[in-house]
Amino acid sequence: MFIFSAISFLSSILSIFIGNIVYFQSNKKPVHRLFFILCLLNAYWGFTEFMFRQATNVDEAFFWLQIYLFVITVIPVGLHFTLLYTGRVSFLQRKWALAAMYIPVLAISTSLLFHNYMFAAMIKKPWGYAPVLAPSSMPRDLAILWLVIVNSCAITLILYHLVKTPDQNEKRQTFLVALGIIAPIVLANISQFFLPMFNVEIPELTTVGTTLQASFIGFAIWKYDLFAINPATAANNIVSTMADMFMLLDPGGKILSVNRAVTDLLQYDEQDLIQRPVTSILSGEVTEQFLFTEAKIDEKSQLTAIITKNPVSNLEGILVTKGGQKIPTSVVVSILWYRDSSIAGYVVIARDITEQKQIESEREELINELQAALSNIKVLRGLIPICANCKKIRDDEGYWQDVAVYIRDHSEADFTHGICPDCMEELYPEFVHKRGDKDIK
Repeated sequence: MFIFSAISFLSSILSIFIGNIVYFQSNKKPVHRLFFILCLLNAYWGFTEFMFRQATNVDEAFFWLQIYLFVITVIPVGLHFTLLYTGRVSFLQRKWALAAMYIPVLAISTSLLFHNYMFAAMIKKPWGYAPVLAPSSMPRDLAILWLVIVNSCAITLILYHLVKTPDQNEKRQTFLVALGIIAPIVLANISQFFLPMFNVEIPELTTVGTTLQASFIGFAIWKYDLFAINPATAANNIVSTMADMFMLLDPGGKILSVNRAVTDLLQYDEQDLIQRPVTSILSGEVTEQFLFTEAKIDEKSQLTAIITKNPVSNLEGILVTKGGQKIPTSVVVSILWYRDSSIAGYVVIARDITEQKQIESEREELINELQAALSNIKVLRGLIPICANCKKIRDDEGYWQDVAVYIRDHSEADFTHGICPDCMEELYPEFVHKRGDKDIK
């Protein structure tokens, strides 16, 4: 009996130990902090199980069972961890999503303080005291249904992520995390439901599963530098309300995560963009340079390795909205690298430059208008050969032209004709004298 109790106690100690290693490796990463909380809850699970298994009497065992009932909190925390690891950050930012995960478990835990509808009694087994499941009732069945749904969601999410992850290194990471998430669920069902159907009784193995959970994920952190580069940590390290558009891409150019600026400008729901090729919404100079396509990963790796390991900025691109509108953008691309110098993914930050383009277009139009106006202006400058007697002007071809004709041809000016007083007296003296006589009278 002591051996089985000791297993529960050892599970508790190992969970705390592994959780501390992960937490102190990087406690600034949300997924590390949440894994630490998950390990603490698993440690609580193992310790309370140890206490009621090695209890000296039924009352003591039942006392620890009452405390043990709060371990169901670990179920939504496990789902929360899975959502964070698989990059469903925007989903977690919705208040209703967090409420759907945590309010039911709080309601169940609170109700169990007043009425224990989950377990009917404690009985002595060869491995110590063990609870007996209460008869079927609506509260008990609803609580179990909720736990099954939450666990099913966690398993579905991690397996889907495992299948869809294109990068082999991340696929190995995800496989270990999937084993960690699934192990407690599988062992609990085998020991509590499957084997008893065949009249085979063994101690509950859930705490063994939680130890495996901490071990698998802890090993993934140590072996593959888990969470060093993934959508969850990258998206959580930027300001969610930043004005610039943020996109995280896998090595093949598929979208892993976007911020709110992307969905607002392009009028897409986030789930419509996840796992979609970035080239379906982005084109231009940036996609030509980085070759965001699955088919050209080898060629692209060589190209981008030659370019630089620093961010490449001031590339122009065109983003296409859900309605087909084309938006000019200025793009910055950072390449994320694994330790073996292979490409882990891309960070793309884009800024809408529609207003800038409009200003540039208006400026170009104004310049063209001014140039057209200047081309129509003719200015006389330099030395102009003019006859001292008749005042004709010699043009560039050597012909002598009347001054009026020359000025008309070489400027925008034109002439109207009249006679000055001196010429009037010289040419028509009779009219001048006749007019003068009238003035005297």
